Amino acid sequence: MGMIMGGKSWEEPDWYGGVNSRTPIENDEEVRPSFSMEVAGLLKYVTAKCPEKLEADTLGHMLMDCARTSFYNNGDPKRPPYFQLAVPEDWVKNVKGDSKFQDVYVMVRIPIEELKKWKEATKVVIPTQEEIKQSSEIFRG
Repeated sequence: MGMIMGGKSWEEPDWYGGVNSRTPIENDEEVRPSFSMEVAGLLKYVTAKCPEKLEADTLGHMLMDCARTSFYNNGDPKRPPYFQLAVPEDWVKNVKGDSKFQDVYVMVRIPIEELKKWKEATKVVIPTQEEIKQSSEIFRG
């Protein structure tokens, strides 16, 4: 996802460039749609062909810290907004290693309206702790 700092945005990392490919671009709209479509295509392929290889978790489970944009008194951005995530050690090793062997890490945003529609369509019911306790007692004996 593009990051905006000081009125310019930085290009998303390419598949093999990892964190080292940050090239300023004047118009973010020219880059974002094609990059997003590539990511969407990749996600569709992986979920269809090899879903067991896809690792996913919610941002809330990994979030250690976050902050909104910090500004100087004159209104210029001092620091961009950020998320600080706790991730598995092998992810860090992979990102810091040789770029030819890096996996692709993608941040996906699903609007809350779509989550509600999905829950309604699939009738996902998350049992309470009490319901779990009662059902486990039934199976014990």
